[in-house]
Amino acid sequence: MQKLNKKYFSFVFASLMSVLMSAIISLFITVYEFGFVDDILWKFLSAWQFALPVAFFAAHLVSPIVRKITQKLVEA
Repeated sequence: MQKLNKKYFSFVFASLMSVLMSAIISLFITVYEFGFVDDILWKFLSAWQFALPVAFFAAHLVSPIVRKITQKLVEA
């Protein structure tokens, strides 16, 4: 498998984080709100459909800021 150029690291990292985090949070909130009902999968997918674009843009917006703050807090 051919790897992407390292210049895409920030984009790929923020994209993967937004997909995984929005899925996890959407699942937990859906289960919290409805419990384990028969149509939990469809309720989760509906919530995730709304959360993913928001998380995607938010992650790309704040990742440079978070990276700078992290670099100031952690020894390099």
